Amino acid sequence: MLNDQLMNRKFILVFALLVLGILAGNWIYGSILAKKIEERLETRVKALKKDIVLEIEKVHVNPLLSKLQLKGLQVSTVEGHQLAAGQSVVLDMPYKEAIRLLNSKEIDELKSLKLKVEELQLYIAEADGELLIDNLLIDFDGDLNRADIEAIQTIFPTEKQRLRIQAKGVKLAQTPWMDALGFSKEQSANINQFEQLIIDCQLHPQKSHVELIKFQLNSDVLDCQSSGLITYTGEGLSGAKAEKAETSFKLSLNEKGLTWGNAETTGKFTLDKLTVETNALVLYKDNVPSVESQKSNILLENLTLEYAGEKRAQLEAQTALLGLKMDKIIVSKLAFSSELAEDWLTITDSELQSTFMDIDLNAKVHISSQAPGASQIESATLVVSNLAPGIQNGIATFELMTMQSLPRNGDAIVLEMTGPISRPVIKGLRY
Repeated sequence: MLNDQLMNRKFILVFALLVLGILAGNWIYGSILAKKIEERLETRVKALKKDIVLEIEKVHVNPLLSKLQLKGLQVSTVEGHQLAAGQSVVLDMPYKEAIRLLNSKEIDELKSLKLKVEELQLYIAEADGELLIDNLLIDFDGDLNRADIEAIQTIFPTEKQRLRIQAKGVKLAQTPWMDALGFSKEQSANINQFEQLIIDCQLHPQKSHVELIKFQLNSDVLDCQSSGLITYTGEGLSGAKAEKAETSFKLSLNEKGLTWGNAETTGKFTLDKLTVETNALVLYKDNVPSVESQKSNILLENLTLEYAGEKRAQLEAQTALLGLKMDKIIVSKLAFSSELAEDWLTITDSELQSTFMDIDLNAKVHISSQAPGASQIESATLVVSNLAPGIQNGIATFELMTMQSLPRNGDAIVLEMTGPISRPVIKGLRY
């Protein structure tokens, strides 16, 4: 029994020393590699672009876990203009592959890569500002070699390639366009902050398609989702041509709605509900797209526009002939539902309810894809009711000047249309 206890203690001691030795070796080897990698990165950046400066506060390498971490990363021009910065950059990929990637002048082969960045700042020249991201994950899974990359203009890689991007806490540092629309600082901050952005896409050469598996954008204000599939013919970036595209898109405003603007300058806007859904199939002939089928539904509820001071006076002066009050305009509902199939566009249950008038629309139109102006209305009914007094007076003046009355059903104006869309025939009306 005593011998067994001694043997167990020896085993535990040897095992502990072994673990400590591995950890110590991992730390020592990692420290040596960290210095070499830092020097190698700086050399690579200078070789790629001489006017770019790379600064790294600290490099940490963990050979055991196949992780490379860069802390305090900054990329700038020699003049001192910052292009990108990250508090922490973690490269997670097979260790041998990472070392080969750093040591080679070009990418020989890439099968998998995970890049995690914290507190990323990217300068966007087109927006003249910075894109700020709290956490960014780039995950590549595929099989690319140097020959694939060199030949990609004429032929795609044979293996499936998948790229996933996930960003959390996304916002623009500067938003001049929001200022121009009249957003206050608080309103801009509310809209400008996105909780999450996900892009998941893949190239599947054996099936000749590119797929957007998932696009998702979430914020306190709205949610947006999309997916799609493009089937192509030909090979390579220069030779491939789209043959068919299938898309799905959905956008919805969150329950608390949206408010922006100032009543005395740009107008104050309040929107309670907005949903947009669409699905489409597009075919390509000689690189020219043609919508084969599409379903769309748009619903907007309780949009309020408020004007005050000089802004209100200016708008009321422009509409003086109609005598419209512009202090508060309400669109209670805007609904639009359409379906396109086999060159027939059907519009159903589409309506507008507002302060000035209500409108209902149903239609069936044969669409000419070759010459849209030649499209024919089989039937369409537009009903206008609940007109504001000023608009009623304007229509009465029009009827007096043209010496004809608009077709009516009770107090509602009813326009029944057929014929060419460019100049339809309206029942009971000459023009």
